[in-house]
Amino acid sequence: MASHNIRLNQAGTLPMPSTRADVAGPVAGTRAEKMRIRGLQQYDGELERMRVRKRGNRPLSERTKKDYRYIANRLHEWMTDAGYDVGWDGLTPAILNAFFDADHQRNRFDAEGREKPTGTHVKFRNLRNFVNWVAREYEISNPYDTLGSEKEGDLRYYAENAPPDKVLAPEVVSELLEHTAVQAARSERSTRKDRWVARRDHALFHMLTYGARGIDVLAMTAEDVTASGSRNVILMRDSKSGGNVRRVYIEDDAADALDRWLKVRGRLPFIEDPFAGPLWISSRGTHAPIGKAGLRQLIDRRAAEVGWDRGQIEPHMFRHTRRHELEVKGVSGATIDNQLGWSSGAMRRRYGSSMADHRALNEMAKLGSR
Repeated sequence: MASHNIRLNQAGTLPMPSTRADVAGPVAGTRAEKMRIRGLQQYDGELERMRVRKRGNRPLSERTKKDYRYIANRLHEWMTDAGYDVGWDGLTPAILNAFFDADHQRNRFDAEGREKPTGTHVKFRNLRNFVNWVAREYEISNPYDTLGSEKEGDLRYYAENAPPDKVLAPEVVSELLEHTAVQAARSERSTRKDRWVARRDHALFHMLTYGARGIDVLAMTAEDVTASGSRNVILMRDSKSGGNVRRVYIEDDAADALDRWLKVRGRLPFIEDPFAGPLWISSRGTHAPIGKAGLRQLIDRRAAEVGWDRGQIEPHMFRHTRRHELEVKGVSGATIDNQLGWSSGAMRRRYGSSMADHRALNEMAKLGSR
């Protein structure tokens, strides 16, 4: 390991491997394997000390820690393969530009050769937050300080706003809701799997249309539906802020779908408490809560049933669509931020950029002739 790596705690250093052997050894018990394990584990102490300034100086959520740990270790592995022999204090804009360029190219196409979003902008943002903290804490130079400069060699900004097709057309949402409604109509008094699954899917699609993150929808419990005391208000836990609970308004059709699903769910033989526990349960095996992979499979299956290709509709598209829908209706930015779980307008503006031209043209058309 390079001698100038910053020592971040008494237990050792925050590792930036300097040779290929430091990370490449596959045999358990070798120096390479120990370095890999230490490299993964040694972030924990630093991440525990980090705080989210915009959220009352609260500690990071477990998901955020996982994201920061992931991108820092990907950077370590890439630098080792590329032959860079520097620590955190030697990180430069040129190194980061090369790293993000390589990540973008590696993830640019899907298995069928079609261009797709790469997620590089998310990694750019996560690494920025972590490096900013390290630079402040240990008073070292920060390559992100050059961001926004037009000088050659300074750090380039990686942004990947959602293209217009990330906003679902109204007919797509209505077809999914109508199709699952027809399937669910037969399930009111049935515990047959094909019928209660339809009732579940219909209610789940309703929740997705209100713009919550897929992971937040999946975390809902039966209590979240009834705890507010109003059938038109549900509770939603925000995974990005460590589980903060917000109240989300839903319309009568969504409230009806949830009420009916709760009734059917409560009659299922494997449900111990009709009014408690995970809201969205799998139809397979032990009937565990649906996970992210299960949600994608569910959407793919229902989309294929109404004539859309598998993989064409992603969970996060419902969030883009809801934000666009609310802005078109003239809902205030503060209300949109509240209902979608954003702490500031920055995320709303980033999401909104994909359909900004569409909304601007509609507003201009309403002005009529001079």
